[in-house]
Amino acid sequence: MPSLIPGYENDIFISYRLKDNRGEQWVTSFVQALRTELESTFKEDLSVYFDENPYDGLLETHDVDKSLEGKLKALVFIPVLSQTYCDTRSFAWQNEFCAFNRMALKDSFGRDIRLRSGNVASRILPVMIHDLDGEDRNLFETETQSKLRAVDFIFRSPGVNRPLRREDRREESSNKLYYRDQINKVANAIKEIVNAIRYPDRVSESAYRSAFDEVREQVPTQADEAKLDKERELNDKSIAVLPFVSLAQDSSQDYFADGITENILIQLAGMKNLRVISRTSIMRYKKTTKTAPEIATELGVKYILEGSAQLHGNKVRINVQLIDAVKDDHIWSKVFVENMDDIFEIQSNVAEVVTRELQSSLDPQENEKLKEVPTKNLEAYDLFLKGRHAFNQWNVEGYRTASEYFKKAIEKDPDFKQAYSYLASSYSARMSWNGDLSPQEAVPNINQFLNEAWKRGATDNDYLTKGFVEFFVHKDFAAAENLLLKAMELGPNNAAVQFTYSYLLCMMGRVDEAFSMVNKASKIEPLSVAYFNYQGLCQYLNGNYNAAINTWKEGLKLFPFVIRFYDFLARAYLTLGQYEEVISTVNNGLVSAFIRPPSMIAYMCAAFIKLDKHEKAKDLMDLIPLNSFWYRKTTYKKDKNLLSSPNENTKIITRCVKST
Repeated sequence: MPSLIPGYENDIFISYRLKDNRGEQWVTSFVQALRTELESTFKEDLSVYFDENPYDGLLETHDVDKSLEGKLKALVFIPVLSQTYCDTRSFAWQNEFCAFNRMALKDSFGRDIRLRSGNVASRILPVMIHDLDGEDRNLFETETQSKLRAVDFIFRSPGVNRPLRREDRREESSNKLYYRDQINKVANAIKEIVNAIRYPDRVSESAYRSAFDEVREQVPTQADEAKLDKERELNDKSIAVLPFVSLAQDSSQDYFADGITENILIQLAGMKNLRVISRTSIMRYKKTTKTAPEIATELGVKYILEGSAQLHGNKVRINVQLIDAVKDDHIWSKVFVENMDDIFEIQSNVAEVVTRELQSSLDPQENEKLKEVPTKNLEAYDLFLKGRHAFNQWNVEGYRTASEYFKKAIEKDPDFKQAYSYLASSYSARMSWNGDLSPQEAVPNINQFLNEAWKRGATDNDYLTKGFVEFFVHKDFAAAENLLLKAMELGPNNAAVQFTYSYLLCMMGRVDEAFSMVNKASKIEPLSVAYFNYQGLCQYLNGNYNAAINTWKEGLKLFPFVIRFYDFLARAYLTLGQYEEVISTVNNGLVSAFIRPPSMIAYMCAAFIKLDKHEKAKDLMDLIPLNSFWYRKTTYKKDKNLLSSPNENTKIITRCVKST
């Protein structure tokens, strides 16, 4: 039976790993249930392609691509995502999933369809039967260049990760899913996509024009081929610099190896025609046993740079090797044994060799940038490396320690531009969310040190810091946007700029752009603290509170000691009126915290008020420092309709507001 749309072989193509249909035949059962549901959802019959035989009878002598090309010509592609599906070596992944994705991007409708409601949906409609590992989710999102959004068919309970079955009872599963409801969700999603394709004239003219423009931009014409070839070439010029191994017996010298890694990263990241994975994402491989090809697959890069560093007295030994991770071949390796006086030249040489091996063209300005020496004072440089190491710990103590190291570095070299730049950043980080410093305390320091850095030549980090102050403190969104755009121009591989810009876009009401910016940043910094942080914030500010909660929970699985995830979760639960969850989340977070963020105390206080536990609320109020004025204003003054009630509650709120 042909498709409802002329020129298409099937309406629906269902892709799965054969091993996931052995035993209880889950996929076969799902297809039967879906066909039945589609009969009651559509007036017409839909054609569903489902290969029940291994490789559909394809032999070694057959052209797989040509044989599957006709069958893959479908309106909707449903991959059954399991613990084994996202595997670059599997038939289903390479010859079905990736092949359909490429095909859909090029056909007349495009892969992403504007629905009649005005929302956008992909013609790839995933059905998830297992919770996926982080690397599998990343592989999926790298291939589709979009966030994984699937219909959930997972039965969850402590220690259980299996497909949801027809006979499962809702109350037995922690996620309370009902098999019949999930089948209905899939059918309705298919109906939305198919009707949007069949009846584009039923969409409002403005929405249709917008959709047409988006699809037209995605479909490569003959005039676009040169551009597409260039994009493929740039994808080949992607690299991850793995954390250099410290060979020193003294673990206190780890910062030196980390500093070597970071400075090579900084130099490479300035190359506009290289995609360089950020330091935050590569540091999780510091003590990994994974192979270079495995890491490259997870990060979506072709090249891996790895090495070791050892400092002894005034001598440094650095061993570096560049690997083509796709072929698992060593391209080159080199050992540097030099005086510390030559450390900057060594870093520049490594960056130049890597760039040359990747066949990147450097303009004269970029060549000069590689040769820049941040300071001639090695004591200052040593202190700077320690400061950067502390700064990258993502906690208050780290930011405080970093501030002190950067100050000491400046004492050694008053002309040290990078030290001024990151000293300003450390004060910005201490101000931004945790109440360590109020804006009145932080901003004068930020301005002082930022001005010193600016006089010596502004960098992308300086524009980021200045843009953040304009956004966070002065609420001048237009000025902040101009500064962040300049930062992105100077630092094309600076994911921190892109993540921050996504937050600004959300606050400006440009939510679609914000999500796109998060996706763009995640190509440089995948599955990092920043990714979960800003993805969740975008969802929260867009009103998708449950989605934000799920994102921050996923973040905590990878980063269980990041206090801001607990902070944001408590805020989301408070917004939803789930007051017991607020209290539980704050308590769990404070166990992992070295400080008591005033915001979290305020959320718990608000929850106690709503639960009529006035005495506990009053006791907590005293824990909120007077200098944390913005938490008091935000939590009590701005949201007093949420919190206000007669008698004691009103007194508490009034007391809090007056103290500001």
